[in-house]
Amino acid sequence: MKIDIFEDYLFNVSHNFNVQQKRFFNDTITIVDNFYQYPQHVRKFALKLPFLRETESSYGAEVIVPSKIFVELTSLIKEQYPILSALIEPTRTIRFRLVDTEQHDNQYDEWHSDGKGIAGIVYLNERHNVGGTSFHCKGTTFNIEGKWNRLVLFPMSITHKVWFDNGDFADTYRITQILAYRIRLNKILENK
Repeated sequence: MKIDIFEDYLFNVSHNFNVQQKRFFNDTITIVDNFYQYPQHVRKFALKLPFLRETESSYGAEVIVPSKIFVELTSLIKEQYPILSALIEPTRTIRFRLVDTEQHDNQYDEWHSDGKGIAGIVYLNERHNVGGTSFHCKGTTFNIEGKWNRLVLFPMSITHKVWFDNGDFADTYRITQILAYRIRLNKILENK
């Protein structure tokens, strides 16, 4: 189910976010701390959505959002991924994902990639330093902590999975917001 959002302020990006880059083999992972101006409102909004079961342990809700967030996010992506940014465009929807860690077997979670483009994950659990995302390449694993109001941007082709230690979310779900910029054929043709 997709829901239109009319509260334009809800997804305002903070004026004082902090950006750092991490190299992981040939790829760059971008970490943006203090991403949203009102992260508590984003979380509250997300938790009111009608979530549908995706797997045995995860639930998703998809919403159509105002273009304002994508204007600001596109600017950030152009700075961090200048070559790839010319070939991608936003999906115009965002997904919120809840993971029930009591049901989720993190040890056996499958590594996966999401195709071609740039993926973004915003961590919306209020406790700091609980879990995050693991990235994997050539036998090496690299973990990014899922800090409150942190956005992580990365090429969709990087192999990754949910990461948390047992007990990290003992009293709550793991909640994230997922953003996607996919490579589009029309963009490739425009840049020839």
